[in-house]
Amino acid sequence: MTDVTEKRQFKRVALIAAVDAVAGGRTLRFESRNISTGGMLLRGDETLPENETFQMSFRLPGRADAVTATGIVQHVSPEAFMGVRFVELSEEMRAVIEGFVKEAPAAQP
Repeated sequence: MTDVTEKRQFKRVALIAAVDAVAGGRTLRFESRNISTGGMLLRGDETLPENETFQMSFRLPGRADAVTATGIVQHVSPEAFMGVRFVELSEEMRAVIEGFVKEAPAAQP
């Protein structure tokens, strides 16, 4: 039997939400699959290259105003998924995400 160690630093929870992004002067739309206080998993018709930074905004359930952040693409998978880490996030936005993640059940790996 193989011992599998969880490498993730943050709890992830399911979040299906539209994510608007601006990268290199282009406006793109992705759909989130999960979120943690450290980042998100996004899916779209196309992906951005690894290490590209971009501006993003999205809404959490039950919240009228959008969460805004700067993200960096950590990894890309062939199925058009991108793992994104938050690199610029206000303390207010971080607290909003932390509250959402704390209250939601953990996402399945």
